[in-house]
Amino acid sequence: MEQLACLPGHRVILSTSEYFEAQGRHWQPQPQAGSSSSGGQAPASRPTLHLTIDSAEQLPAAEAVLAAMYGVEDAIEGLEQQQLVDAVVIADMLHAGTAAQ
Repeated sequence: MEQLACLPGHRVILSTSEYFEAQGRHWQPQPQAGSSSSGGQAPASRPTLHLTIDSAEQLPAAEAVLAAMYGVEDAIEGLEQQQLVDAVVIADMLHAGTAAQ
């Protein structure tokens, strides 16, 4: 499966979603390749959450839903009709009710 985007996120925001909260319960720190700290062990990398969408055409809707979760006003406003439908489906999947409004 092709990765369409990689966006930074914050646990405090994303944990409001049951979808991401469930992923977060299974986080296992992974050492970063090629780096080490003074203790001889590699520092842990940042946890990664995944949001799987069906196609690249849904990416603007997914980004808008994530922006709405962060409280960005009018995050959904610029979407076209099909993208709005996609945004509602994605928000429902994430249990992100405020994004779907």
